[in-house]
Amino acid sequence: MSKVPNELDFLIHAEELQSAIAFDEPDLLQGGYVVGLNRRVEISFVPDASDVAPPWPVHEYNPDDPIKSAREARAWAVRVSDYSVTPNPRLDGTAEKIPLLPRQSTGPDDDPELGVVWYVGAAEWEALTAELQDLREHTNPFGDFVRFSELADTHLWRFLTRRFLTSNLLASDTVRTLSRATGGKP
Repeated sequence: MSKVPNELDFLIHAEELQSAIAFDEPDLLQGGYVVGLNRRVEISFVPDASDVAPPWPVHEYNPDDPIKSAREARAWAVRVSDYSVTPNPRLDGTAEKIPLLPRQSTGPDDDPELGVVWYVGAAEWEALTAELQDLREHTNPFGDFVRFSELADTHLWRFLTRRFLTSNLLASDTVRTLSRATGGKP
C-alpha cells in the first residue's frame, strides 16, 4: 500500500462515536469520537479497550443479544471500524491489522475484512480527545468542515501526519480518496 501525500489539504469533521455508529446505549461509548476525512474515510477514536484486547475477541456478536457493558461496546466499536485509535500504554506507538466483524453474510471461503488499530499512550489520548471535543463543537458531517491545514501543529494533525497518513497499512481505496483533496490551503 502507498502512503498519502502530505501536501494535501482534505476536509475534516468530528462527531461523537455513539452518534456516528447509531449505538443503542450511547453512554457505553462516551468519550469516543469519529473523525471524517474528505467525507469518505472515518477513524474511530475508541476509549480504552486495553482490558479486552489485544488479542481482539474473535467471536461474532449476536444482534439479538444487546451489548450491555462499556467493555463489550468498545471492543465492538473497534471491530466495526476500518480505522481505529485507542489508548494502550503497553502498545503505545504501534499499529496492527485486525479482523472486522462481517458487514454482510459471507460465504465460507470469503476472507474476513481487516481493519487497522493504532495504539496511543494515555497522555496523547487525553490531548487528542480534548481537541476532538472542540472540533466536534465546530464541525459536523453535514457540511461544516475544517481543512487539514487549519489543524497544523495540533495533536490531531501530528497523529494524522506522523502515524495515519504515513502508514503502509492504509487500504488503497483510502489512499485514493484522500489523494483527491486539493493541495495547499484553499
